[in-house]
Amino acid sequence: MTVLKFEMKKMLRSKTSMAAIGFLILLTAGLCIGYILGGYYVQEDGSKISGIKAAARMREAREPWKGMITEKVVAKVIEENKRLCTDPAYRGKDGWLTEEGYSRQQGFYDLRSLINDTYRESFSDYDYFTCDRLSPDDAAGFYGRKEAVFDEWLGREEVAQNFSEEKRAYIREHALNVETPYYYEYYDGWKKVKEMNLTLVFGAVIVVCIVLAGNFSAECQTKADAIYFSTRLGKKTGNKMKIAAGFILATVIYWGAMLSGSGVLFLAYGTSGGKVPVQLEFFKGLYSLTQAQAWFLVLLLGYIGCMSMGGLTMLMSSKFRSSFAAIILSFLIIMVPAIASQSVYSSLWKDVLSLFPHGAIMGYDYLTTYVLYQVGSRVYSPFEVLMPLHMLVTLVTIPFTYCCFQKYKA
Repeated sequence: MTVLKFEMKKMLRSKTSMAAIGFLILLTAGLCIGYILGGYYVQEDGSKISGIKAAARMREAREPWKGMITEKVVAKVIEENKRLCTDPAYRGKDGWLTEEGYSRQQGFYDLRSLINDTYRESFSDYDYFTCDRLSPDDAAGFYGRKEAVFDEWLGREEVAQNFSEEKRAYIREHALNVETPYYYEYYDGWKKVKEMNLTLVFGAVIVVCIVLAGNFSAECQTKADAIYFSTRLGKKTGNKMKIAAGFILATVIYWGAMLSGSGVLFLAYGTSGGKVPVQLEFFKGLYSLTQAQAWFLVLLLGYIGCMSMGGLTMLMSSKFRSSFAAIILSFLIIMVPAIASQSVYSSLWKDVLSLFPHGAIMGYDYLTTYVLYQVGSRVYSPFEVLMPLHMLVTLVTIPFTYCCFQKYKA
């Protein structure tokens, strides 16, 4: 245990590590402040307020719409929206509502956006003014509209070229396999947290790689390797403690950033809405998840990707005995496939490139995109593939890291 603490302190006391952790703290604080101040509420006179007070006012405005989204509720939203849109006092010359009008619309704005999505002309078309053209009678068959929209898209020739028959069947089954009627309540806290974590997970993983890069190279760079390998603990248990210390630090850094960042936003926006299905936020979403489930699943996938990169970074530190080389190579392993995936148009290559660590780190994207893996006639989601894959990568790096440094001769 003494050796384990020593190895952890040694990594943390490095100037590079302290600078990286300091950056992560500033990044977390900056993101939290930005997302708190970025939310606003429009008061009845058209003036805006932001911050925690705005979140509380928005929560109050949306409280009357809490509950199941039945066709009766949809009709009520359409009717209330039409009343505002046809009132000259709230309609601007450009066709948009004035700030005073929007202040009365923002209570049901989430539901209005859902209606716009549901009544779109086709899968790829979205019209902000769709709800304005509807009548309460159009609420009938609300939940059947999504099936029609997906069937229209899945029947297109270009979709058939990019997705196999099995994948199209998988998309249809999972996208439409959602419990109805939807449950709704104020859920801005969960939206903000998921958006913030898209950046924060990436930042935390980069910092973990920087901290772990000096785990095995420190003795070589400080010329303490001869002393290290001449001791009984250095030969027998030193390498094991180094590996254990690396994974423990990676876990503490990752979850420390994620939970502190999420906690601050939850304090500002509240935790209500954890049971709201993600389909209210992502009409094209593929997975039947609640907001809370999606938040945890993305963080868990990010953690597994973090452990995978942590293991690879320690392996490179052990192999090359240079923290600089380990940092650069870790950065390239993350960034090169990520950039390449944005440059290719083939769905096959996108799927292949998403298997690299950045695919696990950027798990938020899978809530809105259709990255699927097919083996024979069986189709798998990224969560089913990337989690075991990167757990395996993490486990495989351990013996190689141990052997590389164990064979090192000072």
